[in-house]
Amino acid sequence: QKDLVIKSACIVGGGIAGMALANTLVKNEVEVKIHERELPHRHKGFGFLILDNGVDALDVLGFGSKARQLGNPINKFIALNPQGERVIEQDMYNCLALRRKDLYKILNENLSKECFEFESSYQSLIKDANNTVQGIQLKNDCSCTSDMIIACDGVRSEIRQDLFPDAQLEIAGEVEILGMIDFKLQDFEANEFI
Repeated sequence: QKDLVIKSACIVGGGIAGMALANTLVKNEVEVKIHERELPHRHKGFGFLILDNGVDALDVLGFGSKARQLGNPINKFIALNPQGERVIEQDMYNCLALRRKDLYKILNENLSKECFEFESSYQSLIKDANNTVQGIQLKNDCSCTSDMIIACDGVRSEIRQDLFPDAQLEIAGEVEILGMIDFKLQDFEANEFI
């Protein structure tokens, strides 16, 4: 809409998607408040294999150069079975391995501390007499009635469930297997993701 002006935004979820979105909105002079249920500086998980489209997205957001400095380029993906035999081998292009905490650091650099409200999670929708959503109520006795409310609260989004109670998620067809094993590496070159 031509006359739609967004001056403020409330983002529920301070993970990677929420912070990437917040950076884009701040660059466009939108006042942002990110509500994150966790404490600051949580770095759950190991890291990421960022494929070429993800690296391209980081470039668009202005973080590609920094990601390349902190990450490691990956030019080959190799999957091994428990016996150490190669079961998949695939060349990779414009891919990075990046630690989760480094990606958080990159995305957090341009956001002020005032953008964040930690230990603040979604409770319910605020609706008017016509059942139109006007905002959200948060569990820490805060409410949000910004021009735009964006749910970045993950695959088990409570906001999505409240807005679309009959919607069913579909399996994307991709499976991520992540684990750690004690395995002596042999015959592998640098920049291979094993």
